[in-house]
Amino acid sequence: MTIEWFGHSCFLLKSNSGTAALIDPFDPAVGYDQPHVACDCLLITHKHFDHDAEDAVIGQTLKIDSPGQYKIGGVEISGFGSFHDNESGALRGKNTIYKIIMDGVTLCHLGDLGHIPSPELYEQLGKIDVLMIPVGGNVTIDAAQALEIINAVTPNIILPMHYLTDKVNNISIAPVSSFTDLANAHYDVSRTGRNTISVEKNELKKRTRIYILEYN
Repeated sequence: MTIEWFGHSCFLLKSNSGTAALIDPFDPAVGYDQPHVACDCLLITHKHFDHDAEDAVIGQTLKIDSPGQYKIGGVEISGFGSFHDNESGALRGKNTIYKIIMDGVTLCHLGDLGHIPSPELYEQLGKIDVLMIPVGGNVTIDAAQALEIINAVTPNIILPMHYLTDKVNNISIAPVSSFTDLANAHYDVSRTGRNTISVEKNELKKRTRIYILEYN
């Protein structure tokens, strides 16, 4: 399978058989070039302009924007309720975490998670191969909290997201270096030089690695 990052928290997951899932497309006001792609399903973690731009999708598609169990094209999707802040949603509302099983690989997109998961939520998520995690802080978990979650989940691959780059407009978040400066003492960090990564279940390494993708 392939994972393509368009910037911010937006990823396109595509299975080896061609089933595609787009997660959290953003409004162009964020600063990145908005993707326009066809996909089989659209996953929205919460309804904020930088995560729910449905006009990024070309044609008809299945929209998933709440907790529950879903299946499409051999891909299994589970949504789990969480919050955009550490006050049970009182500040910024609810957030849906998605666990996706594609080509035998288990992926998790945390959306704009704003708190440390409960033991029950960790148990629901189970073993994760690829973790897409916000690291920019302020409106989500910060770098230190992200590292705490990673240590608990122990994924094979970590894809940081929702951090400051030279493209981001008027969103107060920290750069990815705030995360990697903490994390590189514990995990290997690779800068790919591209916005895609290929993942196969039988090629996953035992040692956890952080991949910094490059937006187009």
